Amino acid sequence: PVPKWAYCVAAEEHCLVQQDRVEPRGKRPEGTNIRQAGEDARSGEMLLAPGTRLDPAFLAQAASAGRHRIKVFRRPRVLILTTGNELVRPPAGLPRPLESGESVSGQHQEHPSRQRFECDAIMLAGLLAQAGCRVDLLPHLPDRRDEVMGTLRRLIHFDLLITAGGASNSEADLSRPLLKELGATFFFER
Repeated sequence: PVPKWAYCVAAEEHCLVQQDRVEPRGKRPEGTNIRQAGEDARSGEMLLAPGTRLDPAFLAQAASAGRHRIKVFRRPRVLILTTGNELVRPPAGLPRPLESGESVSGQHQEHPSRQRFECDAIMLAGLLAQAGCRVDLLPHLPDRRDEVMGTLRRLIHFDLLITAGGASNSEADLSRPLLKELGATFFFER
């Protein structure tokens, strides 16, 4: 609090200190270095909206209001599962793009136009990370019922599963029917 008679506050470096006496050097405009009560936030005002990602500035804002405990929630854990025989997750250090008729192993394929690199997982993981999620990419799976079901049954401790691939109505697309078989709740499809 500033005494009623004070019209400004001078920083120590702008004062001359002699024993028990402090004298400002030069004049300061009225109100210099004086903050009004409620200038940062008023009583009852929400400082941080629910869902705000805490960073150093927000933590300082809470501390300036005397809040040393804040109710927080952990980041949502999102799993991304990609499936499809026609998709190949890019291996690290692949020297060149796939050529028509060639598989990742260098072997010629019967259906050259069908195999391509899987890229949805990379895009989704980046977008989800920007939104503050903890993202885990599951290994890319072929369209094999036993492999997909085995992976789905082993999934634990996650808030959301996003699947990419397996979304058409082909009998080879297994994600949706196997998830329904396991009793999954779908928030959106396709």
